[in-house]
Amino acid sequence: MRYLAALVAAGALLLAACGTSADDRLPTVAEAPTTETAPRPETVAPPPRPSVPGTRGTTTQVTTTLDSATTTAAAPLVPLDALRLELEIVADGFAQPVFVTAPSADDRLFVVDQPGVVWVIDGGDPEQYLDIRDRTVFGGEQGLLGLAFPPDHGGTGRFYVNYTGTGGATRVSEFRAEGNVAD
Repeated sequence: MRYLAALVAAGALLLAACGTSADDRLPTVAEAPTTETAPRPETVAPPPRPSVPGTRGTTTQVTTTLDSATTTAAAPLVPLDALRLELEIVADGFAQPVFVTAPSADDRLFVVDQPGVVWVIDGGDPEQYLDIRDRTVFGGEQGLLGLAFPPDHGGTGRFYVNYTGTGGATRVSEFRAEGNVAD
């Protein structure tokens, strides 16, 4: 669990690095400058990132084209004091957790444990979902490293794992599950 908490903390630091100073504020709709132009093909330009994270007063330019009007507005970054991050232990006892994910439209969490086990958390304590320790080499940067659910997972139970096989080669294998147990 220590590694999962470290992963969450690293994400929080990343969010903090993208923020602005505490005295910046979000403008109201009436304050945001806008311009309208003639119709153009539908485009959405992603906002550019500031060159120095946390620079006071840094804004981005957002351009959106909808049907017949293009609107451009200066959009400031979200101030750090507007963000609230709380840590909550959901589960613990993992050997080397490297990834947490969930299929779409599913309340369960799946934890990839590097020695070769996928755990499922379905409202209670973690349960073993898949155990491939017998076909996984574990150590350093080797082991069970990834898990992916295709869009049809809910109907088919299919999912994929990425791991280092006993011969040392990287493998991607398909498995199927029924409920909280994979085959």
